[in-house]
Amino acid sequence: GSPTAVPGASPAAAQMAREIADVERKARIHNMAVEKARRRGDYGDHHLTLRQRQINELRLTNLVNQLVVNKISLVQLRNWFEKHMKKDSSEVTGVEQATFVRILSELVPERSVSPERLRRVADVFDGDGNGVIDFVEFFSLMGTLLSPPEKDLEIAYVFGLLADEGGIEISKERLGRASLLGLKQAAAARRRWTVLANCWEAVLKANPSLKPKLTLDEIRVLVYGDRDLYEAHHRLRPFAKP
Repeated sequence: GSPTAVPGASPAAAQMAREIADVERKARIHNMAVEKARRRGDYGDHHLTLRQRQINELRLTNLVNQLVVNKISLVQLRNWFEKHMKKDSSEVTGVEQATFVRILSELVPERSVSPERLRRVADVFDGDGNGVIDFVEFFSLMGTLLSPPEKDLEIAYVFGLLADEGGIEISKERLGRASLLGLKQAAAARRRWTVLANCWEAVLKANPSLKPKLTLDEIRVLVYGDRDLYEAHHRLRPFAKP
């Protein structure tokens, strides 16, 4: 259950218990929102996977609670991960699982998360199961975990509108201003979609070497790594029917 303040505990300990309880409450709300989105069809079939359920459960772990309570930013996490990334022939490959478990423990207070739990967390981060957590796997998932639940629903909604047949990738050209503003959904909220189109235009211009096709996780990395683009993913989804 949620942690409660122990009678006689210090004000700091009591405040941390309240903040952790609030994080857990928000995670439960997120899980309910994901399930409602699934029933409405906001997510394609590729989202209804064991991995998605594991990610939702990860929101309730003490590791994520500690990151939120201690206000660890995505910028700090990016710098931390890049410092430990393994480089092979000048090509960044990522962090091996064993190393990831060891350095993940640096982010949380001693004994707050068991080694076995950290190994299970590493398994979730290692989305393709190759034993190495690459930057896209790490940053996209951390962004999802540390952002408000509604934000990831907004990102996934836009991705779903633009995805190629099969719903696995989107062509980079689909993120262009004309493509975004040409969506019928943009007509109902022109101002917000114009802001989004302008932000994507700036991001594409700043990243000319982007791959021709991008996965949802690669889109998440771009959104969570750019404050303006992050803020632009707001109230784009139509209101849910009762």
